[in-house]
Amino acid sequence: MNLNDKIQNDLTIIQNEKTIKQDMDACIDEYINDLNFNNFTEDDKSATIYVDLEKDPIYEDYSEESTLNPALYSFVEENFRLIKNKKLPLTVQFHFPKTIAKKERLKIMKLFKVHYAILTKERKKENKRAIITSLFMVLIGAIILAIYFTISRLAVFEGNDIVKEILNIFAWVFIWEACDQLVFATSRNNIFSLAYKHFFNSTLKG
Repeated sequence: MNLNDKIQNDLTIIQNEKTIKQDMDACIDEYINDLNFNNFTEDDKSATIYVDLEKDPIYEDYSEESTLNPALYSFVEENFRLIKNKKLPLTVQFHFPKTIAKKERLKIMKLFKVHYAILTKERKKENKRAIITSLFMVLIGAIILAIYFTISRLAVFEGNDIVKEILNIFAWVFIWEACDQLVFATSRNNIFSLAYKHFFNSTLKG
């Protein structure tokens, strides 16, 4: 394949990728705007997710009606992902069966909030564990580096590069893992925490 053919092939691939992306965006927009799939609405002031509780079990199996069906949370979270402005005040509108009394409706909405309150607290605990673990790993890495620099000056280890390199690698592995825990793990937890807080603070109707 000559240079011109290769360039033409690359341009074709790029164009195909753009076309696929446009088709995907159009497909998502069509789904969002199709009234037959009206699971949520969004305007400039607020967003509302509609949850139909008439067809599927409301409570999780074996929970003695103390835990909601996990599919309910998955449904809300999947539709929230399609909302463009995630900062809008959120309303979750439950469509209850007519046979469910007001007391039980309030219980279901309370269980919904409890679920996200628990998840938010768990993420905060995970952040604390990640910070403590990362500090511990940095300490171990610093100690190994100190040993590495110390033995590098000792005549007895002169020419013994294998031991020194092993210590150097181990030290930076611990420090890198600490950075991963401190930066990436805590960032992921913070993103989840913000979403869970948003669900907890949402207005529930039904």
